[in-house]
Amino acid sequence: MIREYSEEKKREIFDALDSIVEHDVAAYEDFMTKSYKDCGIWMERFEIDYCVREMERCWEELIHKNDEIKRQIEAVFQRQMELDVEYQKELKKCSSELQGQIRLFKGLSNSFGVTTSSASDNKEKYIENREIIKTDLGTNEIYDIFIEMLEKYGQGDTEVAIDDLLLYIKYLYDNNWICKYDYDYIVCMINAYKYVPASDAAEIKQQIKKLLNEREYIINYLVGQEWERSKIICVIQMEKMLFLEGYDEAFIMGMLGQIICEGDYGEFEDCDYKSSPMPDYLAHVITCIDYDTRYDGKYIMEVDLIQVYYDLVCVKEACKYERHGFGVGCIQFTFDRTVDLLELYFKEIGCPISSDDFTEKLEAYKEAVNSGDFSEYDATYINVEQAQTAEMRLMCQELKSDQYCDVYEGYLSEKTGDIETDIANATESLVYGYIKPGNEEAEIEKRTEAALNWYQLTSDFR
Repeated sequence: MIREYSEEKKREIFDALDSIVEHDVAAYEDFMTKSYKDCGIWMERFEIDYCVREMERCWEELIHKNDEIKRQIEAVFQRQMELDVEYQKELKKCSSELQGQIRLFKGLSNSFGVTTSSASDNKEKYIENREIIKTDLGTNEIYDIFIEMLEKYGQGDTEVAIDDLLLYIKYLYDNNWICKYDYDYIVCMINAYKYVPASDAAEIKQQIKKLLNEREYIINYLVGQEWERSKIICVIQMEKMLFLEGYDEAFIMGMLGQIICEGDYGEFEDCDYKSSPMPDYLAHVITCIDYDTRYDGKYIMEVDLIQVYYDLVCVKEACKYERHGFGVGCIQFTFDRTVDLLELYFKEIGCPISSDDFTEKLEAYKEAVNSGDFSEYDATYINVEQAQTAEMRLMCQELKSDQYCDVYEGYLSEKTGDIETDIANATESLVYGYIKPGNEEAEIEKRTEAALNWYQLTSDFR
């Protein structure tokens, strides 16, 4: 099925949504009229008032939800109309069949250990992909190889096949050269390439090259600042996801400032507190569950999810220590929020904690702990993409909850229109109202600087 991204298509969707709301309004008004005429004999006045109030409440919720959905659609269409050229043109199949073989890639695949298997991201695969690859190739060449392949793809006198392009772009994604958003977009473009006219095919190539040039610039710069590629890709992906959720640009920058200073997807809290006192809860779990050897310096993708749940929830019930916990994820969700995140992790892998499957896994782990024999126990892992989705979902749920909704609404009410001022205000709102890291004044300064630096680094690509 071909998606169509255009103003006409967007208007069509909006009209359909509005018609649903209008239909409910009509039903509401009809109810108000008939309630006296048809039901007046048996309905007491207070019952009618109650029903009317309920209808008003439901109507307001529906309108609010309708507006929220429209904002999300607007964000998606805005981005897609800028990028997805192939969906705005009539697709035509090329007369000649494209075929070929890869140039340079097979030699690279041997030295890099590239795999064509699906992204199961088990423990071993995650650890392997997380390591910085030691090769003689620089960042520029990593992208240049793909761009050279792309230039030759679709030319009758060359032999670069679509499978080779897809395999190499998968390698770039698996090894943190592009984020999931980039990967999905490029795969979409490559798959559409052979069906479009030559002029549009050239435009597709330019769009992909432009995107990779942006990534090359950002990664080269930040690796020079001693960033890990996984962290860079985490921030890029989160920026895209927040954009699609419809958040204001300056607020997104403020949130990215938090992530830059907090953690990476699935990252466990660091035990290195040489320059400041270690929090009491971290000292406790080091003693209680050997946190420093089991989790310090690791990611959720590397460890058994059931083990984490047991150490966090079951051990807390046994030890009765209220502040038993540790931080996990890109904004270091802690205590009850870590449990909320774990629940979403399990839901994301298709094993919600309310399921029989989860109960069986937890009981099997408890038996292994009691017996000391783990030989028959099967661990449960989550992959990077699932962890990303779960953390983004929890963040959005929290920001829209009664507890935290004032953070974004308060920011919007004080928006000035000056991007750097608004980024600073968003950062302050997030530090005080949402992240609450402690030592707030110093953290606001540090996180505002991080947010502004990211904005300035990427502003040329907006």
